[in-house]
Amino acid sequence: MIKNIIFDLGAVLLNIDFEKTISAFKKLGATNIDEIFSANYQKDFLDSFEKGFISPEQLRKKINEYLKIKNSDTIIDEAKQY
Repeated sequence: MIKNIIFDLGAVLLNIDFEKTISAFKKLGATNIDEIFSANYQKDFLDSFEKGFISPEQLRKKINEYLKIKNSDTIIDEAKQY
């Protein structure tokens, strides 16, 4: 009996353009986006969010802290949708 099915959506089932996300955050004033996110690496708080360990609110707060930017939840949500 199968109990769980795990999907790896990022760049496996879904074509994710990492450069669009990086570009969107650079437009928001993030000069160090490459330190927390790339096609091959991401900070632990991004992993925690993907696994459901932290809330969207906590993720947005961490993004603002690490990128040294101050943007609204809506603006951050729009940038991370790419």
